[in-house]
Amino acid sequence: MPASQPTTASAPAVPPPAPAVAPSDAGLGADAGASEALRAAALRSPPADREAPERFTVMLETTAGDIQLDVRRSWAPHAADRFYTLIKLGYYEGLPFFRVVSHLLAQIGIHTDPAVDRAWRDRRIASDPIRQTNNRGMVSLVPDAKLGPATQWIINLDDNPMLDQQGFAPIGRVRELDLAQNLFAGYGELPPRGVGPSVARIQREGSAYLEAQFSKLDRLKRARVTDEKPLPGTNTP
Repeated sequence: MPASQPTTASAPAVPPPAPAVAPSDAGLGADAGASEALRAAALRSPPADREAPERFTVMLETTAGDIQLDVRRSWAPHAADRFYTLIKLGYYEGLPFFRVVSHLLAQIGIHTDPAVDRAWRDRRIASDPIRQTNNRGMVSLVPDAKLGPATQWIINLDDNPMLDQQGFAPIGRVRELDLAQNLFAGYGELPPRGVGPSVARIQREGSAYLEAQFSKLDRLKRARVTDEKPLPGTNTP
């Protein structure tokens, strides 16, 4: 795998149809105040994606500091809807930035509960046209070869225009790039190019593997939508 190319889980040869878009917060447990048990159930039985507002801001509370991410749905609608849904579900909370390569990118999104990871891995969305470029600070969901994205995303720590040709459609930009650049990068690239964690072992063994062998990885403690702006003249559900 080239050093410049983010990695994803293996996927079926033919992607399933993109899930329908849900019209409300039904099943989006994290922001709806549901119990932990209900949230876990929603994560293991993925609901339809909810249509995101045109603009929304996400507060990423990481172990390296708080990072704000401004998303524009019109840049990549399918990816923005999936990201919005996962944030509302609390999918990313507690997950590590499992691949951080200095002056390249930071990557997150493999769930450390193998059952949750399996539930979402093959629920791929349609690919969006590339309307922005993967410059420093831009955030993109990660596609898998010719298949659309599922749950993984990257923060570009430098200009990576080669990712445009690989189908990485940016959905937004982080404000505090300096904090993103401070995410722990000591393990470097994934195997075999580096000594970072094995994607297959994360998927199979989950948090036990990471805590035992990669305890220095920074994590996303909490992610929440802090501001939503619909298109003028429209109403959000």
